[in-house]
Amino acid sequence: MKKTLLILAIFSFPALVFADAFDDANDMYAQGDYESAATAYEQIIAGGSESSELYYNLGNAYYRMDDMASAILNYERALKLDPYDPDIIHNLDFVRARTVDKINPAGEMLVSKWWKDLRNIASSDVWAYTAVSLFLFMLAALATYIFAAPVWSRKTGFALSVVSLAFCILSIVFSAQQKDFQEGGNEAIIFAPTVTVKSSPDNSGTDLFILHTGTKVKVGDNVGSWVEITMQDGNSGWMPSDALRVI
Repeated sequence: MKKTLLILAIFSFPALVFADAFDDANDMYAQGDYESAATAYEQIIAGGSESSELYYNLGNAYYRMDDMASAILNYERALKLDPYDPDIIHNLDFVRARTVDKINPAGEMLVSKWWKDLRNIASSDVWAYTAVSLFLFMLAALATYIFAAPVWSRKTGFALSVVSLAFCILSIVFSAQQKDFQEGGNEAIIFAPTVTVKSSPDNSGTDLFILHTGTKVKVGDNVGSWVEITMQDGNSGWMPSDALRVI
């Protein structure tokens, strides 16, 4: 369990209310009242607050209640906000090992993996601040190129302005992708004990395979009460949308 509080830009009355509610929920968890703790954490989230620590603690409470699907869902939500937290990664891997479906992810290109790892170093806001800083540095370097007298200073200013612009654009791209990743709802956790994936969005469709609670899938198009899902191994099909919850 983590007791780190959600840091708000301005320490105001809402922050005090959150801190008190968060501490109360943590106390319930420490006393072994996991159901009450989970309810308290959920109420905080319903009130509009979120943090990786909040989702992590909620995941821990659900794990203690033997609700593996809810635990995985909240660990995944925590991981979106803090992709490199070792405690979140460890607990998520531990709980995943207890699920029925063992899906081997399809091979990922080294360049794609490197790009995602680099992007996940920082949050969307941090990448945005970095982009602004690099843009200001580019303007300073460009001013050096335009107004400096020595040739070497002008060459250096021009080179730095080009490099700064390139990294500024890269930071903007990373910021946008992180925002989409953190706010996008294209992944979900199956909550039904078992669900049969169909070849079409209809009960008359061919049975393709069966999935179990706690399995992570990517979600696509919706047709009525059906949603198209894709597995980490590349297999895809249709299942009832009420059988899963979006991360």
